[in-house]
Amino acid sequence: MFALLFDMNALWERYVAALVRRAIPEGFTVDTQDRLPFWAPAAGAARTVRPDIIVRDDAARTQLVIDTKWKVADAPDDADLKQMFVYNELLGCARSLLVYPRTTQSQALRGRYAGRLHECEQGHLGVIDGEHWRTTAVMIEQARCLLDIALKPSATSAQTRPAPPSS
Repeated sequence: MFALLFDMNALWERYVAALVRRAIPEGFTVDTQDRLPFWAPAAGAARTVRPDIIVRDDAARTQLVIDTKWKVADAPDDADLKQMFVYNELLGCARSLLVYPRTTQSQALRGRYAGRLHECEQGHLGVIDGEHWRTTAVMIEQARCLLDIALKPSATSAQTRPAPPSS
């Protein structure tokens, strides 16, 4: 019933952004809802994309793009993966993370985009433990663990970052 009263996608996005801000390691900053130019026709309105959360290092390089999804997913669907691919390409980012609410069968997945140096991971945050809502402190710790994993290079990650797009 609760979900009928609110836009749960927007609420989940804001909640995860607040958790990430509180859990982010020193040396990183968090930006939300940055509009990025995506497509400019010869005539007519240009199109933009808007990642939910962008994590940058102190040198202002994008280290991680996070997009939140309020849905149950055993694996990311094609549209979500394509969306993250675009974010990685536009921002010259090696990593992206899709964050879903946790269910009993949730598991993290990581994959590399074919022919690219960047990858996307599926992660989860558990908001309910049995019949009880988790505390803010527990949620922040979950977000910290997700960030530690997502910001750490994987065994298959190349040491070279993809080049940011030229202006």
